[in-house]
Amino acid sequence: MKKKIALLLMAIMVVVSPISAGLTDVSSVQAEAAVKNPVKVALSTTTPVQYSTVKMNVSGVPKNTPYTAVLHYKTTKTTIYGKVGTPHDIKISSATIGYKVRVEVTVKYNRQTYKQNAYFTPRAATKPVAKPVAAKNPVKATLSTTAPKQRSIVTLNVSGVPKNTAYTGTIHYKSKNTKVSGKVGTPNKFNISTAAKGYKVKVEVVVKYNKQTYKQYVYFTPR
Repeated sequence: MKKKIALLLMAIMVVVSPISAGLTDVSSVQAEAAVKNPVKVALSTTTPVQYSTVKMNVSGVPKNTPYTAVLHYKTTKTTIYGKVGTPHDIKISSATIGYKVRVEVTVKYNRQTYKQNAYFTPRAATKPVAKPVAAKNPVKATLSTTAPKQRSIVTLNVSGVPKNTAYTGTIHYKSKNTKVSGKVGTPNKFNISTAAKGYKVKVEVVVKYNKQTYKQYVYFTPR
């Protein structure tokens, strides 16, 4: 009877042992899968211009932990080395425009191997559109008075470009416009007649010089 009991116990142990071993392996896998990846990779830009530099920062584990990174360009792979916490400059050269480059970072720390990816897509350099620089207006116009009496004479003087350069002018009264013409450096006198009192009259001067057209304005208000 004792022999039978002993044999039965041995049989149970043989059956249970493989099951226990299997459970141990499953727990080990689950524990390994549960290890959180602390590594972080940041790029200064994800859309760099060709021939520019991308700054990469790796963090999440102690500073100065070494890492390797593989840049998966369209036609080649480049391996670089660095340390956590120290920015690394990546010169992307003529990397293919529009191709998404994968940066695969591998860090070995505390008996674990961690991998993290970051991406950037090169773009073409855009040439800034030069805004046309407006030519500086050299023309100057002055009036002998800005508050003339009705029926008085106002003298217009134009300067800033060579003497005797021709100009035209338009006097914008309240009820009409009057054309005048003259030459730079020569006083131009005009009678304001019964120009409306209190109305600000604009005198528009147009000078064509050196293939440019310049406009200048002066004002007077009759009293």
